Amino acid sequence: MKKNKIIKELNDFGFCKIHFSELECDSISNLYNKNKTFVEEVVSRDHVIKRKNLLKQGNPIVDRNKFYEFQSKQLMGEGLSLDNSPIIQFYLQDFFLDVAEEYLQKEDIRLRNCTIMYHPENPFPPSNSQRWHRDTEDKQILKIFVYYNDVSIQNGALHYVKSSGFGKKNSKIWPNINDKYFKGAYLNSMATNKIPQEDILTADGKEGTVCFFDSNGFHKGGQVASGERIATVACYLRSTAPQIVNGYMSTFDYTKEGNILDKKSNNYKKLSERQKKLLQ
Repeated sequence: MKKNKIIKELNDFGFCKIHFSELECDSISNLYNKNKTFVEEVVSRDHVIKRKNLLKQGNPIVDRNKFYEFQSKQLMGEGLSLDNSPIIQFYLQDFFLDVAEEYLQKEDIRLRNCTIMYHPENPFPPSNSQRWHRDTEDKQILKIFVYYNDVSIQNGALHYVKSSGFGKKNSKIWPNINDKYFKGAYLNSMATNKIPQEDILTADGKEGTVCFFDSNGFHKGGQVASGERIATVACYLRSTAPQIVNGYMSTFDYTKEGNILDKKSNNYKKLSERQKKLLQ
């Protein structure tokens, strides 16, 4: 029943929010708890605290465009692997794969962009993904965000525009991936002003909240005015997605700073054939 609810809301609005405990899945619960212990340890490391303090003081380390967002590379010195954390295994659970396959119309799917996303207090004005945008890997994308602390508007809740994915009522506000005059991911001010205020969702939630959303729809990360946001994310795509077939996301470990896939590791060998296929 929970899968049906999630898929229905994704199809209707492009977004669904639910607490992981409501999924009633022991493997997800066990891995969630392992992930929580892991990410809390990672964000408390000395070099991360130093980086966080520099950002808060207005003197950030600018080694990427989203300097206000610390991902796995900034936190751990490397991308995620099956051996250095339980996070990838979490997103390979059958419940999530069932939802992804159903929403992506039972196509052959892949897992990409699996990472930790740590947002500490940020004094700078919104930039990059803190502005309204749509992702352009494909015309239909499933992202799953998981919060590891309580998240509100004050500390960076995700914002989403209902029914703004490909073919839905709000999609025409800004060109989409298949439109003849595609202008890029970020909405300009004129398009932003056309967003119906009643269709904007604020994805606040308690620790353990899971946000399922089609990131081809308009969304933005909230700015962290105080406190912090600790989350992980994974992206599920059809194997035929343009950025897999023609772009830089052809494999799971597509960049030096991205994920790491060691097919000789014992953890890889333990995966089901279904799970291995997602990591191609």
